[in-house]
Amino acid sequence: MWPWHKKGDERRGGKRRQTVVQASYRVIDAVTRRHLTTERGAQIIDISEDGCGLLLPEPTAGDFSLKTCQQFPKDYLLEIKLNPSSGGTWRLHGAVRWLVAHKKPGQSGLRLGLRFEDPVVLPGQWQRLLLAPPEPTLQAGTALADASGN
Repeated sequence: MWPWHKKGDERRGGKRRQTVVQASYRVIDAVTRRHLTTERGAQIIDISEDGCGLLLPEPTAGDFSLKTCQQFPKDYLLEIKLNPSSGGTWRLHGAVRWLVAHKKPGQSGLRLGLRFEDPVVLPGQWQRLLLAPPEPTLQAGTALADASGN
């Protein structure tokens, strides 16, 4: 059982919203903010005010194991980069909280839980998306593009 585990299967304090957002990520040094790896593709599969869930193709970024980020969250963070169709670039930093193998028929990879370093400074569009009423099949890329703001 996870040390931050709450009632049921939820690990986050904030409510999650299922989504599909293409993004990229890289490992950065938590102190210097120096990039330690090149950008890799990822998909954001759920979001909350506190963090997001990512689907990654592999458990490494080049020669860097993402387990190292989980083991040393004060030393290594992930930088998530999004390019919403409304323009601009978002860069969100967070600590890796958990990693699990993603095993679905015909798919492989890794599911990763990321807790944002400073959720207070989330882009306004992200916050509006979280506050929006639930839609049956939420496509956050569209929702982000339609929202105005940061």
